[in-house]
Amino acid sequence: MKKIISAFFVIGMGLAGDLKIGIKQKDQRENANAYGLSCDGARGAVKYYVEGLPNGVNFADATINISNFAKAGTYNIRVRAIDEFGQSAERIITLTIAQNTV
Repeated sequence: MKKIISAFFVIGMGLAGDLKIGIKQKDQRENANAYGLSCDGARGAVKYYVEGLPNGVNFADATINISNFAKAGTYNIRVRAIDEFGQSAERIITLTIAQNTV
């Protein structure tokens, strides 16, 4: 299992309206390497678009999943959220994956 350094840091954030993209580690009992996205201030359903994911990291159902096959390194990931009213927010996060030492 890869060691994930709590590694989501905001590099930059552009907001339209009052939207704010959040990211939080999912319940570790279910999957220690999963991070859920949220969008505060959104009206209606939110669609997320994610760019820059490295091999071994995928995105589905508003969740970033890091597999045991993800290569160690530091990656910048762009997240964009759009609500039903067309409001959007963008956030660039840094994901750091450390090599497993065990």
